Amino acid sequence: MGKNFGRQGLDYLLIGCRAAMALTLAGAVLQATAQVVQAPLVILQPPAPEDFVQISAGLYHTCARKQNGKTYCWGYNEYGQVGTGEVRVWDRVSRRYVTLPVARPRLVVNTKQVAAGGFHTCAVGSDDRALCWGLNTSGQVGDASGNDHLPLPQAVADGRSFTALSGGVYGSCGTTTTGLFCWGNITNTTRPMQMIANTDFKGVSVGGQHACVVHTLDSSRAYCWGVNLQQQTGVDPAAWNGPVPFAFQSSLGQNTLALSAGINFTCADKGDGHVWCHGTNGWGELGAGDFTDTFQARRVGNGGLPLHGVAAGGNHACALDSSSRAWCWGNGNNGELGHGATAIASTPQAVAGGRTYRAVAAGYLHSCAIGTDNHIYCWGSNAQGQLGVGSAGSWNSTPMQAMDPID
Repeated sequence: MGKNFGRQGLDYLLIGCRAAMALTLAGAVLQATAQVVQAPLVILQPPAPEDFVQISAGLYHTCARKQNGKTYCWGYNEYGQVGTGEVRVWDRVSRRYVTLPVARPRLVVNTKQVAAGGFHTCAVGSDDRALCWGLNTSGQVGDASGNDHLPLPQAVADGRSFTALSGGVYGSCGTTTTGLFCWGNITNTTRPMQMIANTDFKGVSVGGQHACVVHTLDSSRAYCWGVNLQQQTGVDPAAWNGPVPFAFQSSLGQNTLALSAGINFTCADKGDGHVWCHGTNGWGELGAGDFTDTFQARRVGNGGLPLHGVAAGGNHACALDSSSRAWCWGNGNNGELGHGATAIASTPQAVAGGRTYRAVAAGYLHSCAIGTDNHIYCWGSNAQGQLGVGSAGSWNSTPMQAMDPID
């Protein structure tokens, strides 16, 4: 949930190209009455080794990765989900030992991709093997150990090579060269279980108790499965009573470029240049101007605002426009929409400050993004240090610059 990538090396070819996984370069063709004027050729430099290129938000923690693979996490660490080990102190009020939050980005491990889940984190290691850490009560770490939590990165059982991973609230999934695998509450297993041997399923995203994936050879159609009480799978509940088995066609349909599963809703970048969502909508999570749950995919902003790079969180979502500015919608009671207010919004709201961003991520009560200036900016609740500003507590309804990471 809530994961996103920044600009990669392919992004610097031409100004007219839009990357398929929601990474956009601003380009234009100016059309006159009898003449087409080409925009000038612009060569962009690939990311520098120390540039942040990916960010992912869990419920109360956040992780980000640099081009050189250095991966940092911060925030709530009660179950070791930050991955730096535990610092436990005696709390006089609760009369028990508690783990202190990590309020500043700290180096965890070198990875090729990181995915923050609910109370755990997974990553594709530098050797392509899966690593996970944090809460493991549902087997979401996937190491088959039976330990209830693991505060340092652990090798996922069976040693497969993964191309991408996704962490949900209590489950994880990943794609490999031999198919799609899941573990935790998605399969009720403590080690990866193969869902399908077909390697044409890509871009898996795990939510609360559901997951979705893109079938690249079926015109990039979205398929979902799992709990459907809030219509989060995009499958008509009248047509299927109970949890949806693997894998039914989602109403997101074809030409799905990238998926992001929130707790009880799902959003996608579509080939029409817009973001579409389905599922629960009590907080305006679908961004379509109302508060009605629906399995039918709704276009965010009713089509008036092209968006990409969507990140679905707890009860809100964020995305970038064609100018790389951030917009958020849904529950904003903790400032997680970043527009300077604490209120619900059923349509996209411009994040304050007018900065441009490479990628955005949505957690449960907070949001974070990679600025084009290579700083991390976060907004929303900071009760567990998830904004990365060096201390925990309170909230902020506009973006705050996170502290520089500690290697």
